[in-house]
Amino acid sequence: MTRSAISLALSGLVALAPLTGHAASTSERQALVPAEDNPPVGIRLTARPGDTLVRSMVMNTDRTAVSGAQTVAIGAYSQAFADGYQLVTRKPLPTAAAITGLNASKYYCSGSDIERYSPVIETDASGRKKSRYNVNFCFSDEDSDGRVDHAFVISNKMPELLKAVAINPFPVRELGLSPRLDPTDARLIYKRLTPGDRNILFYIRLFKGKTEYISSYFKVWQGDDASETKQDAKVNIKYGDSLPFALPQMIGYRITLDSVDPKTGEIAYHYERAAEATYYQSVFNGGNTGMIFIFYH
Repeated sequence: MTRSAISLALSGLVALAPLTGHAASTSERQALVPAEDNPPVGIRLTARPGDTLVRSMVMNTDRTAVSGAQTVAIGAYSQAFADGYQLVTRKPLPTAAAITGLNASKYYCSGSDIERYSPVIETDASGRKKSRYNVNFCFSDEDSDGRVDHAFVISNKMPELLKAVAINPFPVRELGLSPRLDPTDARLIYKRLTPGDRNILFYIRLFKGKTEYISSYFKVWQGDDASETKQDAKVNIKYGDSLPFALPQMIGYRITLDSVDPKTGEIAYHYERAAEATYYQSVFNGGNTGMIFIFYH
């Protein structure tokens, strides 16, 4: 296999597709969990332009922790993993086995919320530092005993290291639903009311602390057939001639517009959570920003 062919295969090697098989992405699967400080469901609430109506915390669903401090070396690369280091659980594509030589249904890879890649130092035969590369170490548990026993390295510099090698086994534990290392939440923000046109505008925004991240739109997969739709990050809705009016579902919430005040822009509303699981992929200017969401119930 040529270097270019390996690079193409690698682009999907540890891709995590939604469970329906649609829209493979190098992102990990994450969950939107309603924030504890959300207002109560089903009661009448009010908001003015700029207010956040509801928000959800972005949680990891595919993390596996290293048990005990470990150091792994493959070829010229080595990395130390502290006790509790979070690996990202990946589902390999069917073509991955031929490249890695592994049979496991999961890979556990470095590179998390706060470090997209693992910086490692390459040394020469005498131990002197030669250069620094950003790579990902990936592990598998081939005999399903709770300990990873093989590893490979994802590196554009040395694609031959995609062929896994046996390592000294060490235990890992799957974490299930867990907070992101960089706390992130998704917010539904009431932006503007245009009563003459009976239009109301909402923004969907991701926040890491006080930093706002703007997406162009969200790809959405939902329903039994996992049909794909598109939800703009700016949602402009023409509400009906009579109120209350049920607004389209947005980031897992169903909101009913009860009344509007044309003079102040204040709205009254109540909301419920959506019942069905929904996958979201945030897209910025047509490019993948690295987030897929599935609502957690």
